[in-house]
Amino acid sequence: MRIINIIAMICLLAACAPEEKSTPVGVAADKDIASDGNLIINVDMDLALQSLIHVTAAVGSKPGAVNPVETSITIQNDSAEQLVLEAQGEWYDGQGNRYGGITSTLTIAANQVHTLNAGTRSTHVVGYKLFLSQDIRSEDERFAAAISDPVNKVAEGYGMTYSETALDEVIPALPLRGLANGKLFTGKTIAFYQGLEGKWRLEISDHLLDVLKGVAIGRIEREDIQTIYLHFDKEPAAGDILAQEMAYGGGIFQIKQSADSMETTSWNTSLAYAIYIDSWQREANGEQPCSKRSLGSTTGKLFISFQGSEFTFEDSWVSGEFVDAPIVYCSPE
Repeated sequence: MRIINIIAMICLLAACAPEEKSTPVGVAADKDIASDGNLIINVDMDLALQSLIHVTAAVGSKPGAVNPVETSITIQNDSAEQLVLEAQGEWYDGQGNRYGGITSTLTIAANQVHTLNAGTRSTHVVGYKLFLSQDIRSEDERFAAAISDPVNKVAEGYGMTYSETALDEVIPALPLRGLANGKLFTGKTIAFYQGLEGKWRLEISDHLLDVLKGVAIGRIEREDIQTIYLHFDKEPAAGDILAQEMAYGGGIFQIKQSADSMETTSWNTSLAYAIYIDSWQREANGEQPCSKRSLGSTTGKLFISFQGSEFTFEDSWVSGEFVDAPIVYCSPE
């Protein structure tokens, strides 16, 4: 594997005038992250690509056309065949904290070039790494690798790591994902349920379920279904922000104690959450009995954190957007 270090000189100090600077492709100092005010663009690739791909240009800019910091990298396919590549880009600050990035699949025809553009809202970044590979992963595989690798110190505030201040997190425009005891958790079924005496709850499960039957019925066939439960004293409404500071109670995580476990346990711990309800649509309860539940729909986004401990479970969390999630309601009989 070879590493090509490219410096795109960008003034990141507040006192500097906003301008764009770039340098020709070349070899930089032997370090990954600069701490001297320069943006280092680091391009790494699979061994098999060393003779097939080369970088023709790299430009960094502050301010960018859209973001405070932007970079543009152009690569060329020197081979006689079309190449399909996975391009994984990540931003870092001077302490090595990861500030997000973009992973995409590229198709480059023989002897053609492709330009990758990236930007970040964070003015704290000092480095950008791009890794090129012919190993194309699924979206879930990419996400799991990025957030579960201890080498990647994901910065708080971006809704992509455990946090005790849920309201401070910027929730990513992604489907619901996170970590459950150190392993990828994907929210495949999300629903709000009306309970007795005006109580409501949110359920997020990592398997596809019939929301009218509920997760309890689903566990008859799949005992390893993991589910987050949150409880509310009143019905949510459009425009609401449902939030709890880190405190014990308010919900549980029905979770696996190990990745290969075929059953779950109820984990009660301190938790924090921020749930933003953009829309909440359902009919009045009327005379519909709970034996024949009705369905509404809701759209919004959320961030939920569960506090781990040394002897039980690791810090766990989930974040992302939900669109037209079911609202299951009825009139108590």
